Amino acid sequence: MARLTNFQWETIYEGTLRILRAETIDAFAQESLGCLAALIPAKQHMLFTFDRYVPGNVEFGKPYVYGTSVHLLDVFLDGPYMDEDWIFNRMNLKSSDCAYRDSDIIDEEDLVNLQVYRDIYQRDGVHYGLRINMTANNSLRGSYSIFRAKEAQDFTDQELEACNRIAPIFAARYRQLLNACSSNEEQDGLTRSEAMDRFGLTVREYQVAEMIAKGLTDEEAAGRLCVGTSTIRKHLYNAYAKLAVNKRSQLEELFGINRR
Repeated sequence: MARLTNFQWETIYEGTLRILRAETIDAFAQESLGCLAALIPAKQHMLFTFDRYVPGNVEFGKPYVYGTSVHLLDVFLDGPYMDEDWIFNRMNLKSSDCAYRDSDIIDEEDLVNLQVYRDIYQRDGVHYGLRINMTANNSLRGSYSIFRAKEAQDFTDQELEACNRIAPIFAARYRQLLNACSSNEEQDGLTRSEAMDRFGLTVREYQVAEMIAKGLTDEEAAGRLCVGTSTIRKHLYNAYAKLAVNKRSQLEELFGINRR
């Protein structure tokens, strides 16, 4: 077990206080990512939330990015990369509140041959990854991804230990906020399960349609989901077709939103 520095312990303590004051998942994401950015120097810090995660079937929730440019995030979210067993499906083997490096589960020669490496990592200038998993009800519900360029070297044992110390703290607060969101959700109008089972919408199409129904512009929805406006319009077009509507006022009616 690597020994942490005083700075690392202080950062963990201050980060814990900040996330405990966060009252929404958005606030939690920004505070926790800010803590990790101070704790673990890297090129990219991201939090992926999952509505459902099993091997071969991942339903992404809202992604969060902190202080970095991630140019290919929408490509990743819309891509076929979950079929690549080495990283993504083996994450599920670590379905506990823990941290690990990509290099702990995949050899470098295997990593560079993955499609996701060629399409995303290489083009975004990253090579080494460190993950922090957060679970709820024995299922993976959130995962931090921290990336470094190849020349920066892999994450150290000490950095891994710091992330393992903070993982259960982050996960416990995340579970509290997830439970609060579930209890406060309004059930009026089109529900996610109805949209998927009856109309065949994907999770992402439902998210976009709901945001637009609530009055967000394409640009605002793109900002919330960290994707391009063209991606939002593609999902909205698909949702319109499946729901048999052709204007936003009809979406409002489906979602039970009254603007009068």
